[in-house]
Amino acid sequence: MFKNIGLFTVSSFSIKLVAFILLPLHTRVLGLSDFGKYDIFLLLIAFFMPIFTLAIYESVLRFTIGKSSPNEVLEIAHKIFLKGFLLLIILFYPISLYFDISSFYGLFLIIFFLQALQRIYQEHTKGLGNIKLVAIIGFVQSLVLLLLNYLFVIKIELQLEGVLYAILISNIISLSIYIYNIDKNIFLSKKPINSDLEKEMLKFSLPIIPNNLAWWFNNFSSRIIIQQFLTYAEMGLFAAASRIPALATFFQGIFIQAWQYSAIKEYDSKDKNEYYKEVYKLYTIFLILFSSTLILFIDKIANALFGTDFLEALYYIPFLISSVVFSALSGYIGQIFIASKETKILFKSSLIGAIVNVVLNVIFIPIYGLFAASIISAISAIVLWRYRLSFCDKSFYKSIKYSNIILHIIFITFVIYSTFFKEITVLLFLYSLILFFSKNLFFKIIQLWKYIIK
Repeated sequence: MFKNIGLFTVSSFSIKLVAFILLPLHTRVLGLSDFGKYDIFLLLIAFFMPIFTLAIYESVLRFTIGKSSPNEVLEIAHKIFLKGFLLLIILFYPISLYFDISSFYGLFLIIFFLQALQRIYQEHTKGLGNIKLVAIIGFVQSLVLLLLNYLFVIKIELQLEGVLYAILISNIISLSIYIYNIDKNIFLSKKPINSDLEKEMLKFSLPIIPNNLAWWFNNFSSRIIIQQFLTYAEMGLFAAASRIPALATFFQGIFIQAWQYSAIKEYDSKDKNEYYKEVYKLYTIFLILFSSTLILFIDKIANALFGTDFLEALYYIPFLISSVVFSALSGYIGQIFIASKETKILFKSSLIGAIVNVVLNVIFIPIYGLFAASIISAISAIVLWRYRLSFCDKSFYKSIKYSNIILHIIFITFVIYSTFFKEITVLLFLYSLILFFSKNLFFKIIQLWKYIIK
């Protein structure tokens, strides 16, 4: 799995690095309201992706790994995606009017098309084991995105339109590379679709749709509710605050991509439970240690990344970071369910987390504003994590039910104190305790390093 993590790091690091390089530019050029609209644009793409593709990209990875005819999998994905995209063309215009982004109707559809097709080809490439190509394409896309933002936003001063044009062209280039590297017989095949395989793929992917939507509601519904009850400017502020936890999401995303591949590959092994448990415990320690370090230096990070109008976002960041930690742990467990093809459990657990998130946000955001949104994001993530954990295999659950529980308590205390009190002496004391309870991770790193340099 370490090789997979290394390759995904190249791809994901470049993408996230570019996102952070661009954050000061976007928060200084776009302003609060335009930044809010930009965020809505991205949120709607994420929301519609599983609906209008039937989450078929999830099946592409699962059914390409180890299959003798991976081209059949891709042909089925093409068919399902194109039908869904035609439906989106019809339905999206009134939605764009409602969210006041109708001027970007065409751009939205083109970017959605490119990103959905790219996701399908990416999972196909991963399923074939060509992780290196995925990493290279991610790096190229990031570089192009950075250069085009410089051209369109700084030089030509296109503002929000420039940001969207940069996304569009970078996606065209990365998709072109995927197409160049796949088997061209896929486009020339006249064989009828394998209906049995299609049914099997849909049986796998359809239960993932509500899970993905529930994940979206858990992570992003607060911003839509902010836009409905407050203003685009306040939504832009909260969106900016959410960008800092993306540093933690970056490492979580790298791990989950590699873990998804490894969880599926290891699922049939005899010692899979021990493997899953050990990785889970170390992953927990790493997430908490990294997130605590991020929170400790949050003032300096925010001042470097945010324009003056966005500095108020600083107060909402610690709880949003804690939300990322517990969402990441939920995601880890979710990949085990995907490997075992128990996707219905994903839906049930995610639905509960989403209901908690939406109900609490609708009640408290109109009263307490952005503070409520940040705290509720953490609460719903913890609910989802504990509930999903209870569905794990009994030996797995018992082993990790109380593992690192002291570390969890210290971390939550650290988050609360860094938000409301900010006494540096107490924060350093809590941080030193986190370091102490993270010692197992340091030992593992030392062991791994000794193994590498042998």
